Amino acid sequence: MGPLADQLGVSHWLATEYGVNERGILSQITRIVDGYVKRGESQALQESEGASRVVVYTDSVEDLPLLRWAEGAILLHPDHQLLMSWRQSGWIVVSRYFSSSSSTLSRKYADGKAYRLIRR
Repeated sequence: MGPLADQLGVSHWLATEYGVNERGILSQITRIVDGYVKRGESQALQESEGASRVVVYTDSVEDLPLLRWAEGAILLHPDHQLLMSWRQSGWIVVSRYFSSSSSTLSRKYADGKAYRLIRR
């Protein structure tokens, strides 16, 4: 996740951590980062950075605790369950099948800090 975050210019990110054996094959999960952990870490980051607004990116229904806390959300190729939650939320969806408008979000958050949390 680190190299991808660097390429995208994302300074703060969270991801489940995996261990690999000497052959580079997945051998263990060393840290699980679910929506509750992401929400807690994001709240701490918001406080330490003095951010007034938080926008998150995700693809999984597992991040609902984070999505419900954040002021804005962008769903990137969301799973089916998350797409069902989207209908009542007003969140922005970006998918290979369709895209809801992002112009409102970019104008709304142009004057504030936005932290991206990318989950894979």
